[in-house]
Amino acid sequence: MAMVLEWALRDWRKMVIPNYSLPLLIGVGLALACDSTLGIDEEARIGVISYHGEPIVVTVPDTVQVDVFFSVSVRTYGTGCHSKGGTTIQIVGLSVDITPYDIHSGAQVCTDILNVFDHRATLTLRESGVAQITFHGKQMPEDSLITVVREVVVE
Repeated sequence: MAMVLEWALRDWRKMVIPNYSLPLLIGVGLALACDSTLGIDEEARIGVISYHGEPIVVTVPDTVQVDVFFSVSVRTYGTGCHSKGGTTIQIVGLSVDITPYDIHSGAQVCTDILNVFDHRATLTLRESGVAQITFHGKQMPEDSLITVVREVVVE
């Protein structure tokens, strides 16, 4: 048994790795070694709608028609560890709540770039009057919740 193991080890030392595959092997090794640094635990987080003085951007039409679809949007901000997530919508009568979510990669180290994501939603309201559309998000650097309210006339 020891002789077979010694032969296998000696044979392994003679193995030749082509020069063109060495960078590939190094890259794969680094990617596997950095798995915990890059993060594998993605998490949906409430989107940041107010970020270090960047403008809060929401779009809502002034007037819409009953039972006719219309679009609204809200902008969120993130770092290199963020990607665009989903948006939740809750409509009760003339009250609309919209919460954008972005996905954080779970990484401990992120690139220092500013990502901008526009979350769009299509709504319809079933009664006339003045509707209140409330966007829920986070504010940075305070790391606190914030709401932005817009009104739309429903005819």
